[in-house]
Amino acid sequence: MALIDFIDSDARKTLFPLDGPALVVRHGETELRDYIDTAIFGQEVQRFVPAPISFALKDDKHTRRVHLLDPLATLYLYDFVYQHSRLLRPPAKQSIRRRYGYHMVGKDPLNASEEHQDFRLRITRLKKEYKYFCKLDISNCFSNFYHHDIVSALVDYVGGESSRHFGIFLRQINGGRSISCFPQGYFASKALGNWFMHFIEDNASLKSAAIIRFVDDVFMFSDVRSRLESDFYAIQTLLSERNLYLNASKSLIGDTRSSMLLPRTDQIKKSC
Repeated sequence: MALIDFIDSDARKTLFPLDGPALVVRHGETELRDYIDTAIFGQEVQRFVPAPISFALKDDKHTRRVHLLDPLATLYLYDFVYQHSRLLRPPAKQSIRRRYGYHMVGKDPLNASEEHQDFRLRITRLKKEYKYFCKLDISNCFSNFYHHDIVSALVDYVGGESSRHFGIFLRQINGGRSISCFPQGYFASKALGNWFMHFIEDNASLKSAAIIRFVDDVFMFSDVRSRLESDFYAIQTLLSERNLYLNASKSLIGDTRSSMLLPRTDQIKKSC
């Protein structure tokens, strides 16, 4: 898939579907790239314009803070993900520790709804294999990303200059603020955010037999309840180091013989 097709196809799936940014990129990509490379990251005399903030409904009472990206910011964000798509490949399907969700296969975005269905099926299978489960829900995950944590995580994978530039982008679209700076509702952001959270399932100190995650929803399984309890506390420590915390009302440890409410696929657009 060409970059402009990636941007254009996702435009109508965002929280605020706008055709304008993709249209400007389609007809002015060369000029926009030159401006980013020379004026912003070259001479550093210009900046990304602070993105207007709007609010999308998460449910009938709660809202989500959304950056409305202009064509320049849209091009940079999607191009960053496009150029580093190898970083966002899905893990092996049968891995006992696996993240599901927003991935790139080559230069093509993976269908997140199909990934979520696979996530649900895997929960059902693991529920039959183990005695106990632990469900973790991370509260306001993307809203609490701190730009320095994102940059630090990217350095080893994309290099110092590219990660520094991405940090500049996050701060500038947010008017210089380092918190609540991660643009939500765009596939490119979801893919990066989902990758960033891999520190959970990749942590070698966790003892659960199986750990699977769809963005901010984590399920762990074990035949030993104490291992789940230990991991429950360990993950809270990992999260707190990144200013992230669990939603107490949605996190629990239970017996797999009891009923389990599976996450709903029709809610994934609202979740991040």
